[in-house]
Amino acid sequence: MLTDAPRIASALCGKSPFRRALTQGTRGDMVELLSARLNEAIDLQLWSRQAHWDFRGRQFITQHELFEDMHASFSACAALLAERVLQLGGTAPGPRQPRAPRAVLMAAPAQAASDTVPVEALLPALSAFGAAIRAGVTQAGKAGDRVTAEACTTILDEMDKLRRRVAARTPE
Repeated sequence: MLTDAPRIASALCGKSPFRRALTQGTRGDMVELLSARLNEAIDLQLWSRQAHWDFRGRQFITQHELFEDMHASFSACAALLAERVLQLGGTAPGPRQPRAPRAVLMAAPAQAASDTVPVEALLPALSAFGAAIRAGVTQAGKAGDRVTAEACTTILDEMDKLRRRVAARTPE
């Protein structure tokens, strides 16, 4: 699990010559890209926490632990994204300022955490978030921002692990 996001962000920041090599426009583009992914990570973090709180039914312990682990993963991803936004000179969206309109990765059903809505409902959201992060790796690479590309790659690895874990717990 990606539990040491601040350490990873600090290590990535150690490569700060790349920041100086980036134009103001490129930094602005990367801040916009990362902020959008940060909003999505926050949404997924909140959704997984709500599911963790509300889950009931069959396989309670297993699903409860999965939602807890998902929340921790999304929290770490959000921290890494926010750190990189700050490193680029931006301001991470938070409770004191409005976040961008939500990119709806997944609408949480009214009974999202009951056993009537299985955990496989998460797979499309994980896949969509992974695809958006993968596109971020490509965009950052094309822009010459290797540090942002590396941060996105770290998050992508975490999301792939999480997606495989969720897929392993869903019936075929």
